[in-house]
Amino acid sequence: MPSGAEYLDFLTGQRQTRDFTSDPVSDDDLGAVLETMRWTGSASNRQPWQFLVVRDPETIAKLAKATMFTFWLPKAPIVIVVLTAGSDRYAHAYDLGRVDERILLASQALGLGAGIVTFGSDSAQRIAHEALQVPGDWSVYSAVAIGHPAETARPAKLGGRKPLDELVHWDRFTRS
Repeated sequence: MPSGAEYLDFLTGQRQTRDFTSDPVSDDDLGAVLETMRWTGSASNRQPWQFLVVRDPETIAKLAKATMFTFWLPKAPIVIVVLTAGSDRYAHAYDLGRVDERILLASQALGLGAGIVTFGSDSAQRIAHEALQVPGDWSVYSAVAIGHPAETARPAKLGGRKPLDELVHWDRFTRS
C-alpha cells in the first residue's frame, strides 16, 4: 500500500492533459473511472449529476466548437460530459467540481490522462445542448476528455505554482 507521501506526490503530480495518443481506452478502465465518479461525495448525498459518455468522433468534434478553449477535445477518444438538472449550471458547482477532479485522479491512477473544459457561456450551452441532444431542462456543466497521454502531453518539469507564502495567511488575512 502506498505511503502518505506517495499519495501526496500522486496528488501534486496531477496535471491537465490536452494531447492524447490514438490508443483506445479499455472498457475496464472506463468502467473503473465511472465507478469512481459514482462514489464521489456530494452535499446531502444529492448526487446532482448525470454523465454522458461520448465516444463518437463527430459528436466530440461538434462539442469542440463550443468555446475557444474546447478545440483540443477531438484529440481524446472519450469525453465524459457532466450534466446537472435545471437551467442554473452553477447551482451545484462545488459538487460538480468534485466529480470533475475525481475523473482526473481516477484517470491518472490508471495511467491515463484527462483534461477538463467548462461551458460557461450561453452560446457554449447552446452548442453543447445541440451536439449532445441534451433536453432544455438540463445544463451542461463540464466535459472531461480521457485517453492515453501523448509524449508531448506531460510537462518537462512541474512548476508554475505560487509559493505558499503568497497564498497562505495565518490567523487573519494580511496584505503583502
